[in-house]
Amino acid sequence: TNEGLVIFVSIEDDGHLSTIYRLNDDDAFIPLETTSPKEVINFSAKIWTAIIDKMEELENETYNLVNWEDFSAQFGSNGIPEDLKKLYDFEGEFGYENFSESFCLNVIDKTGIKTWSENPEFIGSFIEFAVANGSGSSYGYWLSSTDTEKCPIVVFGDEGGIYIVAENTRQFIHLLTFDTEISVYEKAYFYRDDDDYEPSDYKDEFVEWVQENFNLEGLKTNEQTDEIINKAKEKYQESLDDFLGKYGIENW
Repeated sequence: TNEGLVIFVSIEDDGHLSTIYRLNDDDAFIPLETTSPKEVINFSAKIWTAIIDKMEELENETYNLVNWEDFSAQFGSNGIPEDLKKLYDFEGEFGYENFSESFCLNVIDKTGIKTWSENPEFIGSFIEFAVANGSGSSYGYWLSSTDTEKCPIVVFGDEGGIYIVAENTRQFIHLLTFDTEISVYEKAYFYRDDDDYEPSDYKDEFVEWVQENFNLEGLKTNEQTDEIINKAKEKYQESLDDFLGKYGIENW
């Protein structure tokens, strides 16, 4: 009930409702004044209505770290890629860090980017959108195109380095099926020792979701992740390095 009381209904042997009780603060059963069958039914209906309303509220609850308004706002006029919207919805159902190790969609301010350069052009050329690992690296879009659907994804290393990770959002999501946090040291790479590997709680659900939505099989080996990253690097890393060089930034 609205007062947070625990309600009990007494039923006679013949099946008729007789008395409603509430449990008071001393765990004692106190009969309520309402005892007529009609009043009991009306009261019970109010209880069930409240229960149903609460269930619907819980069904609509999401388990993202941030709400959609805040998350989408950081993309501004660039717009969010459709595949990233789908990933946000998936995370909302299963919870952040629950389907790919350490991964979490998030609102990331410009503090980290400004440690590389405070030039407005540089700062405005990236949109960070996710936590990449447990040591502080982050994922971001490099706005090499006005269409974010065509923009590659980079990782900002917590100890240095800005590296191309994936050609687009879909390939990035494919990498997440490996369920291993990214390492950034002189390059960006994924490494997993299967003898020590423990799958995330909803890794299987995520792999199934990626298969159904993008027709991509879950990644199982370090070599498969290398193939995706290397292909993206061949296409974008040289251009990214040239861009970073304008601001005196050199990758290791």
